[in-house]
Amino acid sequence: MYAESPDGDSASAQTAFRASEKKYQLKLVEQFRTSANGRRRGGRFTAVPVDLSDALDVSASACARGARLVRTDGEMKVYAFDEHPGFYYVSNALSSEEQRVWVRAAATELCEPPARTNFGKEYGDLPVGLWNAALQDLMLIDGSWQRPQREIKRGDAEERLFARRLLTKLRWATAGSPFNWTSRIYEPNVPRRKISDALVNLTRRIAQSVPGEDWIFDAQAGLVNYYQPGDTLNGHVDDAENNLDRPIVSISLGCPAVFLLGYEDRSRTPMAMILRSGDAVILGGESRRCYHGVPRVFAADDGDFAPSPAFNAEHWDVDFEEYISHTRINISIRDID
Repeated sequence: MYAESPDGDSASAQTAFRASEKKYQLKLVEQFRTSANGRRRGGRFTAVPVDLSDALDVSASACARGARLVRTDGEMKVYAFDEHPGFYYVSNALSSEEQRVWVRAAATELCEPPARTNFGKEYGDLPVGLWNAALQDLMLIDGSWQRPQREIKRGDAEERLFARRLLTKLRWATAGSPFNWTSRIYEPNVPRRKISDALVNLTRRIAQSVPGEDWIFDAQAGLVNYYQPGDTLNGHVDDAENNLDRPIVSISLGCPAVFLLGYEDRSRTPMAMILRSGDAVILGGESRRCYHGVPRVFAADDGDFAPSPAFNAEHWDVDFEEYISHTRINISIRDID
């Protein structure tokens, strides 16, 4: 699916890409207070404000920051970048209704067996129904969702087995053929969650929204990533597919994030941009060989951003609204042949 730089973080600590990652990553400082007797005591941690002035925000000043508007279709706008041939930013790629549909699908369907998840190594396949189990405050007992037979206090080891806690620890789920990170190959003949026709059609529509590109896009595999505020995805290159001429379509839902798009090595400063709910990026052409990553995910109510209108409680389930207010979902789909 993607490959980390072989030189590791210590060797790449001084590269331009790594410097940009550090610039945008969450930094917390402790707020100290002085008591009446003059003693200094530690308090809560607060986030250091991050400077977003160098991050491209197409909702504000796209053309002034090197983006070319190449197509407009209603609220959807497609931008190209001269320094990154084959890369496209599609703002408002999904309508508000589509965003709600896919947030619900990601929380209740796309993470369900037989999709593989980050829980596999420790728990194997979780039982079906993680979302409903979280709403009912059930916990994982003997391979099924059950009510605890005794009081589980805060800090008890078993607390981590509550479905609501596991839901916050969900980080990825496979779509289509899962990728084996050890052998670096896709496994087409194993149990897997089929990519639905609706998701195939959605990602194909986004890929075909770019004028002048004659891409073949069959949507055979991908990942659904689940981020919490402050999470990161280190710089990597998607290079495990057989044909790098075919694009990757990546959809953002929920909390906003900073996305870095670099070059074929880490020595040049990457372009930073803001990804908002309902936006998509397409990595095609030369950009398939470029480092990219997500150094920062913001909470929906962060002072730098207004909450997405797609998830207003007036027309949206309150449980999903609460969930997506502190979650970013990224659906990335690709061909593997």
